[in-house]
Amino acid sequence: MKDEVLAMPGHELRNPLSSMVAALEVMMLRESAPASRECATPGRQVRHMVNLVADLLVADLSDIARGQVHMRQDDVDTRAVVAKAVETFLPLLVECKHTIDAQIPAGLVVRGDEVCLAQAYSGVTGNAAKYTPAGERIDVDGRARGGAGSAPDDRAARHRSSWPVRSRPAVSVVSKVVSTTVRHNIRILGHGSTDLVFAHGYGCDQNMWRLLTPAFEERYRIILYDLVGAGGADLSAYDFEKYATLSGHASDLLEILREHARGPSIFVGHSVSAMIGMIAAIAEPERFTRQIMIGPSPCYVNDGDYVGGFTRDDIDSLLETIDSNYLGWASAVAPAIMGAPDRPELGEELTNSFCRTDPKIAKHFARVTFTSDNRADLARSTVPALVVQSTDDLIAPMSVGTYLAKNLPNSTLRVIENIGHCPHLSAPAVVAEVVLSYLRA
Repeated sequence: MKDEVLAMPGHELRNPLSSMVAALEVMMLRESAPASRECATPGRQVRHMVNLVADLLVADLSDIARGQVHMRQDDVDTRAVVAKAVETFLPLLVECKHTIDAQIPAGLVVRGDEVCLAQAYSGVTGNAAKYTPAGERIDVDGRARGGAGSAPDDRAARHRSSWPVRSRPAVSVVSKVVSTTVRHNIRILGHGSTDLVFAHGYGCDQNMWRLLTPAFEERYRIILYDLVGAGGADLSAYDFEKYATLSGHASDLLEILREHARGPSIFVGHSVSAMIGMIAAIAEPERFTRQIMIGPSPCYVNDGDYVGGFTRDDIDSLLETIDSNYLGWASAVAPAIMGAPDRPELGEELTNSFCRTDPKIAKHFARVTFTSDNRADLARSTVPALVVQSTDDLIAPMSVGTYLAKNLPNSTLRVIENIGHCPHLSAPAVVAEVVLSYLRA
């Protein structure tokens, strides 16, 4: 009787699950590559359920009672099984901002039942995700200790990775999505069919767009992210060698577009991020339809006829002050950068944002930002660009906007009445109207 009772729900489950598997396979054949990747995850989960139901149908309860259940014995790749376990709880891991630090040897194979092993690892992973304090690291360690398991003897073959910290994941099926989402604190808003990607400037984070994005949410799908080293991004992912030039951040932007954008996107960059976006657009122009540059500067240092706003001595003194007293510099300079004399609370907000940034990272990124020179790159940019220039900007004066209008191909210059370097905070309605007008043209 027990066998019949157990078999009945098994049979009832098998038919709809089989239909779901077939439907997903058809969808993967018909849809584009990104959609196929999205279908792959539920596809693997449904197949896992099919295997569990199949085991249920062939199980004999009398054998279960005697502890004589027969299990499949296959060579199972531990790394792949762990990947499935992580994938099962990926939404929870992302929500809790966990980092998974995996140390699994390449080629670690065990003899066992893959379905049962996946269940076991899933249980452990789920408990770790639920009961580990938010934002902390979960360690996964796999090694051969004799018996049926096997792994390369050479310890150099051992592969360590952190999701989302490292760029070479041990379990590739989940690492990219986890890494870009958590590493950059990605948030997606809006309802439109076209993606609008926002990148903040030096010392800021995505919260600086909060007054501007509501004007676009009905028309566009908005992707917000933090540069590595800023805001809610993963500070441990900051690689001083990688980010020694703006190209490191440009490569991050391209990775975000590959993983999260649904097609060619409109990029909105403030200050240094305008140049980061341009570098990315030069590398892979097919991923961009427009560039919106707010307060951009290809070079901050005066050079002959070029007026960037600062002498070389100015920049050297600025960097020396940042190195010796970053918090003091931030408190003194941030209100002047913000401008907006009628809204002192904005200057205080920028000061607090600067002061929240890790000083070591802030000093490094300041040197990269203020010594960069992307004037030679302008001619290589083919993606149409809008340059939003404030009439009174301490960091990017009018001379810079005029230079960009003359030297950046397919560019449009729009000058707005604004005091300060952050018009998206001090004059968001004006910026929104200028940008929307440009996009409608």
